[in-house]
Amino acid sequence: MNDSSLKIRNLWKKGFDSSVLLGIAIAIVLFLVAIVTGGGLSVFINIPSLLLVMGCTVAITVASTSFKGVKDAFVSSLLLFSGSPQKDPHTLALQMIDISKHVRKSGVISLKLHLNHFEKNPMLHRALTLVSEGYREEDIRSILQRDANNHNNSLSTALTALQKMADYAPAMGLIGTLIGLVKMLGSISDPSSIGPNMAVALLTTFYGAVLSNLLFLPLSSKLQRQQQNNVLINEIIVGSCLSISSQENTYRLGIWLNTVLPLSQRIQVYS
Repeated sequence: MNDSSLKIRNLWKKGFDSSVLLGIAIAIVLFLVAIVTGGGLSVFINIPSLLLVMGCTVAITVASTSFKGVKDAFVSSLLLFSGSPQKDPHTLALQMIDISKHVRKSGVISLKLHLNHFEKNPMLHRALTLVSEGYREEDIRSILQRDANNHNNSLSTALTALQKMADYAPAMGLIGTLIGLVKMLGSISDPSSIGPNMAVALLTTFYGAVLSNLLFLPLSSKLQRQQQNNVLINEIIVGSCLSISSQENTYRLGIWLNTVLPLSQRIQVYS
């Protein structure tokens, strides 16, 4: 099973990020209410037009980025709905303080007995494994930084693809409208067909605008914030594990953590 499939399966075990789900759901409901109260829902449904806009948007995005980028974009979008406490910098900082206290009391080797507690956070699990195995600090930094860069590059690829889809969807909708207008003008001798054909032609522009502003743009903004949060998470893990490896004073680690944490998420440090 590949890594993307494993990520999708793990999604359903983690719960949902209510901010993403709730925001998009409310927007969709409001759109549907506006459509239904203003007439019938059926006039806004045209499967060929939707497939044209969505299919062309994805195809052009694949051409301008890569198939992997588009696949990562859809996988990352699904994973945005998953919630995980390990993604909270404040919670992670407190966890690192506890680990530091434990190591200073029981020694680095004692980490091996507790590594299974960190399996839900692969980056932290790998970092503490390196520490417990007695790797040199420069090797720990190099390995973790390489892992962090690989993950960040994957998110950057997905983010680029989502932003491209947000840009292309309205344009594909406009092209679909032009196709519909050409077909409508071709049958202009039949006045009864002008209204329905015009409605179908305009639907592609509608679909392009909705997909861009209701789906791709919110998801890309959320993914960008997640990428920024992951940079902070990785910095906390790397810096803390280097401190733990050298069995540095926990108070000193707390002071350093507060220099990288946002002001609202800083921790209480006790000597």
